[in-house]
Amino acid sequence: MTHVFVYLVIASSVHGGSSWNVTPMPNMDVCNQFSESITKPRGFDLNFPRVSLVRCVEVKTDKPVNQ
Repeated sequence: MTHVFVYLVIASSVHGGSSWNVTPMPNMDVCNQFSESITKPRGFDLNFPRVSLVRCVEVKTDKPVNQ
């Protein structure tokens, strides 16, 4: 049985490297919608992640997940 996991990955620059935020998502459609919503500029707020630093990642495995 194949298990599919979807994660929203946000990278942000920090001094001397990068910081990663990995958030589980229920499916790819929801992940893409959320990704689009957080990367759109809103008014004068410049505190939003750049599109190039936000990705939806799908991971598939045939290995058991509860062992």
